[in-house]
Amino acid sequence: MSKTAKSILLLFCMSAAAFGLGYNPQEVLGADLEDITTAFSPHPPDSTVVGIQWLHHKGWFTTATVIAPNYIITAGHWNTFDSSDPNWPIGYHLSKLGDEPLKGTEYIIVDARAAFDVTKPQSRVPTPDLMICRVKRTDPADPNSSPEKYASLKDANFSPPWITLYEGSGEVGLMMTTGSFGKIEKSAKTWCVCNEEEKKLIPQIRGAGTLHWGRNRIVRADKNYILFNFDAPQTGDYVPGECYGAYGSSGAPLFVQDAKRNWTLAGVMTTCTGGTRISQWIGWFNTQILDMEKGIRPQASGR
Repeated sequence: MSKTAKSILLLFCMSAAAFGLGYNPQEVLGADLEDITTAFSPHPPDSTVVGIQWLHHKGWFTTATVIAPNYIITAGHWNTFDSSDPNWPIGYHLSKLGDEPLKGTEYIIVDARAAFDVTKPQSRVPTPDLMICRVKRTDPADPNSSPEKYASLKDANFSPPWITLYEGSGEVGLMMTTGSFGKIEKSAKTWCVCNEEEKKLIPQIRGAGTLHWGRNRIVRADKNYILFNFDAPQTGDYVPGECYGAYGSSGAPLFVQDAKRNWTLAGVMTTCTGGTRISQWIGWFNTQILDMEKGIRPQASGR
């Protein structure tokens, strides 16, 4: 296998590993983690997090964050998974706004820009596992809206508050809060480091589609990623509700609060204990939004 192929495979595996949140089995917040789902505090308003259900895999959700009236941010890697839909990610529908099912209105992704393509050779410097999506809506719901009709659809106009992007360089040491629509698991160590037999024994507390919350402390930041550890309750570094990325957490936001207690998006979950570092890619986001607002299509690579 060539070095390029190995790099692609490694990047893909790192990203795909973050497929829900996992919690320690000694977690004291409730045997079924009900407190984490219903009363975990603090966290941003539920309406800042959306759930996207895969059209061809009804039991699967991914998570995205509302950053503007018509835009959401999620992970980029899962746009390669649903190959049965040739238009993916265009045309996918948001299934939930917060924990509430969307009724009477269809929110549809009409444009999306991912910052890398796992099917093509990568440079030596990893590119961010990010995707920004332009969302429109039909009202009443029209589940058969076709691409040629997207231009005539209404803007999504998500209600505030929207989440601003973290632009500083001081992520290390901050408390991170995340919300996910993936499955909930309990394991003494992360899904990523369990072997195949251990993975089979990890108890799943709740299936996909329920918004639940967790938190952790950021311990490292580099050019592309922010990272955190998964600590046992008896250690000094453990925090109540401590979580890791598990089955279904791809795209889950990594929120931090600024000095005025406002919530900002510092990262997007892409692995069990880390995610893409938002602060390094502010310019890229701005460029993509400007292009989408002007109707400028990306080059043939789509990136």
